[in-house]
Amino acid sequence: MTKMARASREEQLAKVLLSDIANRGLKCGDSYYSTAEVCKLLSVGGAYANRALGVLERRGVIERRQRTRAIIVNPSPLPVNSVSRISLLTCENFVRLERDEMSFFFKGVQSVFPKSILNIMYVPTEMNGAFIGELKSRLQESAGREAFILASVPYFVQAEFAKINCPSVILGSRHAGITGIPQIEENHEQGIQLIFEYLARRGRKNIIGLMRNIVFSGDLPVLDMFTRTATPFEKRLRCISAEPELLNAAVADLLRESPSVDAFICRSLPYVEAVCSAMKQKGLTPGKDVDVISCVHYQHEGCIALRREISLQETYTMGAELLKRIISGQKVEDYYVPVNLT
Repeated sequence: MTKMARASREEQLAKVLLSDIANRGLKCGDSYYSTAEVCKLLSVGGAYANRALGVLERRGVIERRQRTRAIIVNPSPLPVNSVSRISLLTCENFVRLERDEMSFFFKGVQSVFPKSILNIMYVPTEMNGAFIGELKSRLQESAGREAFILASVPYFVQAEFAKINCPSVILGSRHAGITGIPQIEENHEQGIQLIFEYLARRGRKNIIGLMRNIVFSGDLPVLDMFTRTATPFEKRLRCISAEPELLNAAVADLLRESPSVDAFICRSLPYVEAVCSAMKQKGLTPGKDVDVISCVHYQHEGCIALRREISLQETYTMGAELLKRIISGQKVEDYYVPVNLT
């Protein structure tokens, strides 16, 4: 049986279970059948019973627990087109640093949910009980009418979403220990490998990596690959504040203290701009005297940049498409966006 046929069969069985829940008038908090009982009800084997229950779980109808019956959490799931709001959860600092992110979010998500309200919700960078309480209340009140895209949010926010059954997708890296939420992430291993191969071909010997001192989840794979990958050249990593005055001064000091540096690898746009500004003051040319490589899709004159094979707007569109599939009860896998160096 093909994957498409299996998915169709699972949906048919899930509809029977939904009808059963409605016919029996089950409410939030009521217990539901075990896998064995579903086998008997549907006259199917354990695999299909599990898959049918899995569809209900992904749609937020039931919550499943080990060695006990499922619990009804939302007996009347809403259709995909009834999701009235799509919210982007992110840190205000991230939005300030990644300046074009918001326009890509609005354009990308509107192409999939044209009638839904789009909303931006800023989250704190550190654990905040008041925020978590507000978020829990909001999720309860939305009753499945709101879906979420989590972009560069801290661990405790991802952890809270992992505990609840609500349509959500992570754009960027999922923190260690977080499960149950699909992610759309750049292929960082491929990207760093491409950068190192390029610098080796250029004969570079002294490399400095620059990244934020406040580390977002997407920075961790880059940090890991940068530090553990064997290279034929010397490499150092500096974590510096992205505040313009502090950053510009720190990069100017690096150039003065490291006259032999012949390449910078910059995690985001502010670091690219700071390096190019400092080089200009010293009469150096990016790409000629010193290579400047950006790990994000932004490109500065004379610099090389990693580029996703899909645009940021297309990434948000993909995130919205995954939300649509999650809401309809389909199983969703992680997606790693290929990159190239241009």
